[in-house]
Amino acid sequence: MHSREFQPPMPKGSIPSMKLFFRLIYSDKLLFLLTFCISLSYFCYFFLHGQQNLSYNDALSRLNIARRVTDSITPGVGQLGAIWLPFPSVLMIPFTLSNFLWHSGTAGAIISESAFVLGAVYLKKTAYLITKNIAASLIVWAIFVSNINVLLFQTMAMSESFFLYTLIMSLYFLTKWIVDQKIINFLSAAFFVMLGTLTRYEGYFMLVGSMVTIGAYLVMRNWRKKNFSKIEGMLLLFLFVASYGIFLWCLYCLLFFKNPLYWLTLYSGNTGTIVPSASSQRNLLDSMLIYSYTTVWMNGVFVTLFGILGYLVVCFYVIKSLYKKHNVSNYLPLVIVSTIMFILLIYGYQKGYIPPVDLPGFDLQHFLNKKYDFFLPDRTSNIPNIRYGLEMLPFIAIFVGVLVARVKFIYILVILLIGFQVYTNYQTSLLLQFSIPYAARYNELPSAHWLKSNYTNGYILISDSSNQDFIFETGLPYNRFIYEGTRQYWKRSLSNPSEFSSWVVYQTKYPGDLVYENMSTKGKRILKKDFKLVYSDKKEYYIYHIVNK
Repeated sequence: MHSREFQPPMPKGSIPSMKLFFRLIYSDKLLFLLTFCISLSYFCYFFLHGQQNLSYNDALSRLNIARRVTDSITPGVGQLGAIWLPFPSVLMIPFTLSNFLWHSGTAGAIISESAFVLGAVYLKKTAYLITKNIAASLIVWAIFVSNINVLLFQTMAMSESFFLYTLIMSLYFLTKWIVDQKIINFLSAAFFVMLGTLTRYEGYFMLVGSMVTIGAYLVMRNWRKKNFSKIEGMLLLFLFVASYGIFLWCLYCLLFFKNPLYWLTLYSGNTGTIVPSASSQRNLLDSMLIYSYTTVWMNGVFVTLFGILGYLVVCFYVIKSLYKKHNVSNYLPLVIVSTIMFILLIYGYQKGYIPPVDLPGFDLQHFLNKKYDFFLPDRTSNIPNIRYGLEMLPFIAIFVGVLVARVKFIYILVILLIGFQVYTNYQTSLLLQFSIPYAARYNELPSAHWLKSNYTNGYILISDSSNQDFIFETGLPYNRFIYEGTRQYWKRSLSNPSEFSSWVVYQTKYPGDLVYENMSTKGKRILKKDFKLVYSDKKEYYIYHIVNK
């Protein structure tokens, strides 16, 4: 992790101890160790305070996906599914082999925390490549590692932390390639973009931004020389490597789901179409406001405000320098990728590809009201989706660094106000930043614990897509469950649940339970005849046990 590319200059006349301190504070090794300690301490904190590292159902689902690749009636890569991109789950597979790492969430935390630590260090390195200012790059690091929401997600089996890592690394290597023109940095940027496209669908936006950045830079360098073949060749090389993950995902969907574009059914509500439902689409202005509010609340008022000012300063400087024919190439990845990511995320909200989140207007009344029920009246559906605002954090942090580097007289002001924002995270649930840890709590299911205590043997028929948290909390091996991914076992059980299963579980509180909704008339007759209702949870969960098996 130690970089030899830069040795910070020593102030003239400084004493040896100050020289040592000046070198240490910039050391990648020291920063790596400090970030690791922060990461580990927050994992322990969130785990010991209500298992907040397991507070999202999506985190439980990702742990289960990784586990069932090896622990299922029908194990194999087909258990990865076709909705969420597979790479984070693939990385978790070796760790979910351990029951403890699986059920404690540590299997996912190992991946997320590693990504957080490396991402934080390379975010600082990226900021230095752009600003050439040590103090500014350290502020960028501090903004990232002090974000309360990032600190929670880096303890969870979610994809956000690893995606931020791929985003930071692609930005770092793009900037470094522009600075030194080494092909290894060019290919490394393409490699991390490819990983991003295998981690979250927003990685496709990252691919577009990277391609535009490279195209703009190559045109600036080669247009007058009429070296069009180099422009074309470099763009094709980058596209070939960076889009390879998309090709692999489409190939996987073709092999297992007979449709290479099966993943485009995401959030459509209809697996027969690739168009999102009309009810989930919004107008452009509403979408822009929604994502702007989300970005502010996830990253904090002061951090976002200074980031916007930094963005304006960079745009002004780039335009001015281009007019004077000065070289500003090292700013291109930051400006272009961030702008395209922001625009395409708004487009995602407009088209309904990104799940909705209803936020109140950003005014004084809402700003001072600290009640969650007022801020997000429907916690269940809204709180998880506010996390999309974190994807702008690396850009915002670097823009703050640029602002500090170019407008030096506000350096202390920025530190004080951002420090105050961090302080309020531990004093109030809202005010300057929305704190997901205050809102997210691990949901204990009495029905799952009842089955865990009363289970004897036999297969359990259950809908995996709507009961991931239930399956996780039972603590039972995945090969005890018959679910959608068990192919012929699942299909035959919907017509005759007693053929393989000793238990049948379904819930009626939320729509989408495929056992409850898709069981045939014959299957329901057999369920009534051969099974006995042994548990009901306020007409939410129903657990049946076979009578004569």
